[in-house]
Amino acid sequence: MIGREVEKAVAEARAELAKENLALGSDSHIRIGGATVRSRSPRDAQGNPLPKAEVGPAGDLLIDGRPVPLQPRQRALMLEYRKQLTEVIETGMALGARGADLGIAAAGEALTHVFAGRTDDFERRVEAEARKIAAEAGRICERLPGLIAAQRAAAAAIPEFAPYATLAASDIDECRREVAESARSAPDAARRQ
Repeated sequence: MIGREVEKAVAEARAELAKENLALGSDSHIRIGGATVRSRSPRDAQGNPLPKAEVGPAGDLLIDGRPVPLQPRQRALMLEYRKQLTEVIETGMALGARGADLGIAAAGEALTHVFAGRTDDFERRVEAEARKIAAEAGRICERLPGLIAAQRAAAAAIPEFAPYATLAASDIDECRREVAESARSAPDAARRQ
């Protein structure tokens, strides 16, 4: 029942993602299964926050709610950036749903196994699943080079977008470090469920 609700919520989120504008350059830390993707608020040369920016489903770049005029090549670059960003987000949603399924299954089976005295087998299965999910979080890290390349290409061609291009190669390394750490600690976290 809850698993279907999670699937339904993910499907609704994907549908919204396809038709909604995606916000750019806000301070955010998205953590899923050990992978963290950070985005830093863009600032001007004086350190002041820049206005809100978004990329629309048709590749529109909106800054402070106003469209930035784009040539066809620039729009294509914004569409590629949006595609890469959407793939990172969708990968995270899928992993989040798997984690929720694991938590639901573990909670449902835990008491049964405790009363039956078969906790070792149960713990091993949950730990193995938790390790798999933590390792799969690396898929988010694997998508970051494509996102960063698309971001760089768009920033080079669209000066108005450049200040919002805040992901860096160091974010890939940090993501990979955190996934590795999460995979090592997944068994402990699974036992605490």
